[in-house]
Parts: sequence; structure tokens; C-alpha cells
Amino acid sequence: MRALIQRVTAAQVVIDESIVGKIDSGMLVLVCAMLQDDVQTANNLAAKIAKLRIFQNEDGRMNKPITDISGSALVVSQFTLAADTRRGNRPGFSGAVAPDQANAIYESFCDALATHDMSIAPGKSYTSSMSPTILFDDAGPHIVIGAPGAAYIPQAISQSIVNTVDFGMSMSEAVSAPRIAITKNQIIEVSNRIPQFVTDEIEGMGYGLIRNYLSYAFARVHGVKTANGGWQGGADPGRDGVALIV
Repeated sequence: MRALIQRVTAAQVVIDESIVGKIDSGMLVLVCAMLQDDVQTANNLAAKIAKLRIFQNEDGRMNKPITDISGSALVVSQFTLAADTRRGNRPGFSGAVAPDQANAIYESFCDALATHDMSIAPGKSYTSSMSPTILFDDAGPHIVIGAPGAAYIPQAISQSIVNTVDFGMSMSEAVSAPRIAITKNQIIEVSNRIPQFVTDEIEGMGYGLIRNYLSYAFARVHGVKTANGGWQGGADPGRDGVALIV
């Protein structure tokens, strides 16, 4: 089996506008059953993933398995992990098993994971870390986006996603657009490129407001997305980084 594991602060799967799977902190696991796989392969992989020490301990080092943080796992069957690009430019998926057999192995994998203690932990904290996010469409992964930036991360990523999904911006435009942030004290902080007449209206509504001196403020968003049969990327122009097609 092949698996792509992503630590998450939250994750959900939406099909036809209905949420069919949702977790808080833990891991998103994309799995693909290959031709040589069977139930034992699924059991072995589940045991390995449950023991991976990829979560931070009290010293900020990756040294805890998901069971030590009372995290959850959201498992998504994803046959595109079988993609073979060694010949030509069109991926081949002949290494993946047929759907019926794949579903049986997938169910075995989920059952094996469920034997480990992965309940959702009570309580929440102000979000930090990289918070990478993957959005899927009918063809598979559509947008992969993330950022460092502590408490600003979820807000910056959300605004960048809205920019490209709802307003049709390219990824470069989406991560470069002016952003705002809501502080712990419920004060609206705006980047310096937001016009004065906009902030005047906000203050006129009674909201507290702070203008950040930076033109490109709040986290450092980088992302890629599928577009017109290829990929396009964007890197926050206010920080180091670049998006490349390789």
C-alpha cells in the first residue's frame, strides 16, 4: 500500500455539499491499495502509522505518536497515489488494484487503525504550526496550500482559498492579495495596502482596528493548484520562497 500522511489541526471530506468525514487534530491519511497488497499489508501499514512519532512533545520536537495526543485519523481512499510517470507525461494507474478489491483492503486498513486509541481530544488551543491544507475536486487533489506564521495561519490560508475558489484568482494573485487578521482581543488588523476608505468604514461600524506597517502581512502563504490541465503556483511576495514547476 501507499500512504500520504499529513498532520492536521482539522480535516473534513465533503461530497455533494455533504460532510462525510470530519476530525479535529490528528492526521489525514490518503491510502492506495497496490496489486501486491492484501489484508495483512493493510494491518502492517496501520500498525506502523499508529506508531509514527510525528507529533510534537513538550519540547517542541517530533517525538509523539498520534495515540499520545489523543488524535484522530481521517482516512481517504486515493488511487492517484499509484500514478506511474516513468514513461511519457500521462500518469498510468495500472499498479492500483481493481475498485472492489481496493475497497476491501481499504476497509481492513480502517478497521486495523480503529484498534488503536485515536479518540478526539477535548479542549482547543490557539492554532499554530504550518497548517497545510489540501482541497480535492472530482479529479483528485486540486489545491495544496500552507504557511508558517503562528496564530495568523488559519486566517491567511482561508482568505487565500476564498480568493482563488470564490473569486477566481490565480494562485499567485490569491496569496498576494491584501489580508486581514482578527487578534485574540477581537481587534481587526489590516495589511498596509488596504485602502483608507475601507478601514474608515470598518471603524465607523464600531470595530477596533490596527493598521500593520507591512504591505504583505500575516503569515507567509505558498500554494499550488491545478489549472487548465497543468499546475500553477504562488509564493507570498513579502517573504522568501518561490513556486516552481519541475
